[in-house]
Amino acid sequence: MISFPDAICLASLSASCPRPLLPNLRSLQWIGVPASLLDHILPFLHKNIVELQIYLDSDFYDETVLPLLARLHTICPNVRDFCLTGVRPDGNKEHDRIVSELATRWEHIQTLRIPLLNETDLRKVATLPRLRSLDIQMPCKESSSPSPIPGPAFPALRRLTMQVPSMEYGARFLSIGQSKIDLEALSIGVFGVGLKCEWASLLPVVAQSCVAQTLRVITLEDSSFGALEQVSQDGAEWPYSLNFDALHPLFTFSILTHLTLGCRQGFLLNDLQMRELAMAWPLMEKLVLGTTHHEADHEPPERPHTATIQSLVSLARYCPRLRYLAFDFDATSVVYDEDSMRDVRQFSLTDLTVELSPIKKARVVTALLSAMFPNLRLVCSGSAWGEDGPNAGVDVDAELRRQSKWMQVTRLVRMLWNHRAQTRGQQGDSGQSLTVESALNSLEEYDTDDSDM
Repeated sequence: MISFPDAICLASLSASCPRPLLPNLRSLQWIGVPASLLDHILPFLHKNIVELQIYLDSDFYDETVLPLLARLHTICPNVRDFCLTGVRPDGNKEHDRIVSELATRWEHIQTLRIPLLNETDLRKVATLPRLRSLDIQMPCKESSSPSPIPGPAFPALRRLTMQVPSMEYGARFLSIGQSKIDLEALSIGVFGVGLKCEWASLLPVVAQSCVAQTLRVITLEDSSFGALEQVSQDGAEWPYSLNFDALHPLFTFSILTHLTLGCRQGFLLNDLQMRELAMAWPLMEKLVLGTTHHEADHEPPERPHTATIQSLVSLARYCPRLRYLAFDFDATSVVYDEDSMRDVRQFSLTDLTVELSPIKKARVVTALLSAMFPNLRLVCSGSAWGEDGPNAGVDVDAELRRQSKWMQVTRLVRMLWNHRAQTRGQQGDSGQSLTVESALNSLEEYDTDDSDM
């Protein structure tokens, strides 16, 4: 990695030293350089470079950038790992063409991160025999949807990351070939607001286009900004929320270890459905069912929380490897069912994010969580506050009370974790855990806040 000196220093180096400056250099990272000074990279480029990563500190094209990009492959013909960021489309088709064609210049490329890719070059990239990782930051605007190619696509691809304008585009991208893609990790960010029907067009295609026996990591997020419209979708009351039927196609991937889903109005899942979800993914280590909130939103009313804190029992029982969970649920009514809780001890979970989950009794919630997840150390709550204050429609007093309760849970969970750690150190018992009753007794000893009792 080269830290950028001033232009005078680089010009002096170029004039006084033979080229290339570092003939044995194999990997070059050019970071934070203004686009207008990119030509100073030339003394460091040569045919032995196999990894080339260029991070420009610019959001526009410069007259010195395009000519150099056009001949990079002739200066460095043996590149296997290429990354270019900081160059964004400016509406000029010729400029976009030069950047897009970079993706096709190295026949034996293995890792590729590119700002944009038009349909013509996408079809070429799909046939590259050794490409294992592809990251497209933004497709060309003229590519509304890629058309299929006649043969198999992405024969060696294992990791695919892309930002797409719509879920339909993402679905057509995945369907470009005649056979399934043998991916290990898939990440799609959508910058067009996704209705439930649009999610329903993408998720089945993910299941149909990816090999179920290899895909372990899925990230699908609605990254759009702006207000949500009050729309009616086939009589659905929450058109921007995902329900169980929408998620069901992902149950195909039984070896998933990481799943991140983010939609604008979250998830409508009840406790029984959460049980089926937990049973479908027994190897899950990180599960995020997130609601993407933005301060500019003037959203329809908050959806109901149909899952309760009891849904965590299923996750504790059927997902023994789960280490991180982000999910909102109704924690206002906590009922301790001894039969359902018997022998439910999950020792892997350490971090829990509850987003905007409603809550009444902090101590009782803490006791239940600590009994189920003895190694739980951190509980984080979301906020309905933007930079300019509460989001539209927020009951300020109720939100302050909710945040205060979860802050109390955070403090008490940490307190119980420290208590168990000390006990383990004294007794040498790494597997000790508290029951709900003993957790409550411990809380009475260590906590003097009786506001929720």
